[in-house]
Amino acid sequence: MDMVVFSSSDATRCASVPKVFIGATCYGGFEDIQAMVMDGTFQNAVDGTLDDSGDEEIAQLKETMTSEAYAELLKQGEILTIDEGGSEMDVWAEPFAKPPVVYYEGSPEPLEEAEAIASRILVRLKSGDIEIVWKEEN
Repeated sequence: MDMVVFSSSDATRCASVPKVFIGATCYGGFEDIQAMVMDGTFQNAVDGTLDDSGDEEIAQLKETMTSEAYAELLKQGEILTIDEGGSEMDVWAEPFAKPPVVYYEGSPEPLEEAEAIASRILVRLKSGDIEIVWKEEN
């Protein structure tokens, strides 16, 4: 069995602090682990039996470019960076906050608004007002 390690070192790839490692793999911070516990994948990661097919699903959702897909990506912890003429802004969700929220234009909005927010982003993207990129863990 791999060791589960909690770290607050900035020398790792994860953006959140503290960082949770199982073996040599960083699985993120508190909210990331809480999501894994809720969906049943944490024990699989500890046991070394975690199925990586979720990465393919995320890649497919990113390519789909629908408001439903983008809302789902935000709810799964993905972070979207919007570039509006050189000014960048991140959009992300905090599904375990009380109440659950999605941050857009610097303000928390109810998580139920994620699809409507994604729709507004896609309209702006299609009109050429903005460019977007999904952040990747480095």
